[in-house]
Order: sequence, then structure tokens, then C-alpha cells
Amino acid sequence: ADFAAAADKVRAFYVKNDFPNARVTPLVKVVSGGIDCMVTFEVEEGSALSVSGYTFPGANNVDVSDLRREIGLFPFWDPRGWFAEKPVSESQLADAVAKISRYYADLGYLDVKVSSSSSAVAGADEKTICFNIEEGPLYTVGDVKIEGLKSYSAADVAGKSALPKEGDAAGLKTLEDAAHSISVAVGSGDLGLSESRVDIRRIPRDGNSTVLDVHFLVTEGVPVVIDNVATSIPRTR
Repeated sequence: ADFAAAADKVRAFYVKNDFPNARVTPLVKVVSGGIDCMVTFEVEEGSALSVSGYTFPGANNVDVSDLRREIGLFPFWDPRGWFAEKPVSESQLADAVAKISRYYADLGYLDVKVSSSSSAVAGADEKTICFNIEEGPLYTVGDVKIEGLKSYSAADVAGKSALPKEGDAAGLKTLEDAAHSISVAVGSGDLGLSESRVDIRRIPRDGNSTVLDVHFLVTEGVPVVIDNVATSIPRTR
């Protein structure tokens, strides 16, 4: 694990110096007759290629500066940019695509499609990276229901939970946070239903599929009580 971590640092150095596809492999050879070993880091540099810029075609309903921030591209005056690695290698670009997709989904663009491509800059060892975006429709919340409760009333749990309102953007994080708050309300109620689970169903409305009726389906856990409380007193010298 130590050798792999060291190899990652060497590769990161190459990526930062415009060798995005560099490969570094640690080769270990035990020294004969001893307990020591010789470690050789074998490097395949690949070709040098710098990135001249990033574009976001198709980003019509969000601020491009927010997308840049999501993938670690900060203005020159922002100290965070001094330490962040710009997405260059294949794995970094795949990670950037996932981050952009999640950002859109959290805003309510649940059908967003994001891909990356690059084009060479004529007459230079440079390329421009494009994140191609198909935003899709913005989904909003319709009716909100809590179902599956047996030990509590839906109104009681709803009053203790942070639920979205009709007309809110049906963002992924908004719905996940709401489901978590329901789980906490059920688990921390009078009965202490441990390990309760909440699933989310999104039901498109007839005649307007961008409005989603959201049903939170609760699977109640088992009641638990505290049997014993053990305390630990630190030793003093």
C-alpha cells in the first residue's frame, strides 16, 4: 500500500506537468540474503499534452462558474485552485462527468446526460476539453405522501420531518434529505424503531410528466430499548 501511494504521487506530478496519461508501476525486488528490498518505479510517460481550456456546451440553465467549481476549476485568485487538480486524465474526466451529473440531479434535472470530449488545438500540443450537456426537463414536486407507517400516523411523522413542498424542484438531494429526516423521525419516536428504511417513489402526473408526486415508503424497523449504559473513566497518573 505504501508503494502504491508513492506511485500515485509520482503520477500526480506527471499529470500536473501535462502528461495526463502517465503510468507509474512500483517494482519490488527482495535483496538476496537479507530483509531489505529494492523498489523501482517504472514510468511510462505518455505524450505531453496540456489543456488550454474547458467548455460546457448545452449548459443553458445553470451558471457555468458553478459547474467549473464542482470539478475543481477555480479562478486564479481563489486559493482553492492552488491545491485542486484540474481534470485531465481519463479517470479524472470520468469523475468530473459524474460530479456534473450529480449537480444537475440535485437541482431537479433528473434526466441530464453528460459526456466529455476533447479537440486538439491547431499547431500546438494542447487540447480543449468539452463537457457536453443535455439538461433535459426540470422536475418539480407534486403531492407528497408518507406511506407504510403502522406505529405512527403520517401526520405525526410529517410534522417532525423536513418534507419538500409542492412546486419545489424535485432535486435528488432534497428528496434524499427528506427520506433521511423521515427515517430519523420514525427511529427516534416513542417506540424507538431501529433500522427503519425509507424508499422514494416518483410518480409522473398524467398530462404533465415533469411534475412528480413523491411517495415515501416506510419499512418500520424493530423497537429497541436501552439495556445498559457502560461508562469508561480515563486513567489518571
